[in-house]
Amino acid sequence: SMGGGGSIFESFFGFDSEENSLRQGASKKISITVSFEEAIKGAEKQIAITNYITCDPCSGSGAKSSKDIKTCSTCSGSGQVFQTRGFFSMASTCSHCRGEGKIITNPCSTCRGQGRVRKKQNVKIHIPAGVDNNMRLKMTGYGDASEGGGPAGDLYVFITVSPHDSFERDGDDVYLRLPITFTEASLGCKKEIPTPEGKAYRISIPEGAQNGKTFRIRDLGFPNVHGAGKGDLLVNISVETPVNLSSKQVELLKNFQNLETDENHPKKKSFFDKVKSFFKG
Repeated sequence: SMGGGGSIFESFFGFDSEENSLRQGASKKISITVSFEEAIKGAEKQIAITNYITCDPCSGSGAKSSKDIKTCSTCSGSGQVFQTRGFFSMASTCSHCRGEGKIITNPCSTCRGQGRVRKKQNVKIHIPAGVDNNMRLKMTGYGDASEGGGPAGDLYVFITVSPHDSFERDGDDVYLRLPITFTEASLGCKKEIPTPEGKAYRISIPEGAQNGKTFRIRDLGFPNVHGAGKGDLLVNISVETPVNLSSKQVELLKNFQNLETDENHPKKKSFFDKVKSFFKG
């Protein structure tokens, strides 16, 4: 069964377990891939599917005309026959009409009495903003048409969201790794960063920002697919150690090194104080 699960997403989009009524058409599965941008903003997608649709000339009856449909004489139209054995009465499908309750004496030439025909058709799928990997949409009535005139099956659309080069998603929150230089981290800086929705945002990095520090910017993440607000954008600072230094830069750094005190590196001081006490102990 494709249903079940009982998640909020499923109930929100009308998912349910496939407790098909008698002679409902078969349900179908398809998979579609949406971009990161389409997932955050929502999108309309056109897809081509081939399935059984109700035969138009006979309106799904399977007969050339209504006069060509006769009630089954074996089961009197019930589709079932009963056998009584002592106190028990057993019902079984009527073999004469195959449970249909009717006999077609002159079948429709288009569908050969099936009441449905295969056809390729374009279906428009509404992708709601905030969808995530492995979510699925249920499109009621877009599966196969029924042979017996019952309701059509459903179409289940399984979603895959393409990864993004810069952003990483975690639920409705989005992570961005921001490389900065060690001087920018030491002195503080302002940086223009992209948001998941493709806009620019100016972030202030305070002086003394440490590598791995994360800044949370409220409501710049993904919209919640059920409409419950938005996630956050979490900017993770990555302090880059300079490489390929010129002799002048090396000289300046050595001068800076000579001026450094324990006050500049409280974590380093704390670490080595602990190491010293460990060796003394």
